[in-house]
Amino acid sequence: MFVETACRVCGWSDPALPEDLWRGGTPLHVICDCCGSESGVEDISWRTALRARKAWLDAGAQWFAPEERPADWDLTAQLVRLRS
Repeated sequence: MFVETACRVCGWSDPALPEDLWRGGTPLHVICDCCGSESGVEDISWRTALRARKAWLDAGAQWFAPEERPADWDLTAQLVRLRS
């Protein structure tokens, strides 16, 4: 069964505590600590994920849960992992 742990909107996945966002094509409705999107809502299609990503980036790519942001967080490296 395929499990997605990276957010489709921003690409975030906590390497220490990866969380299942989608399992076998089914969204688990988890809120991303980085961008605040909910799996199965803002990322239900690649088009909606791209729209949510643009809105998040246009707003300054602020962390939804800033206390979870790693000190060495690199937005560019995170975005490279995303499917365009």
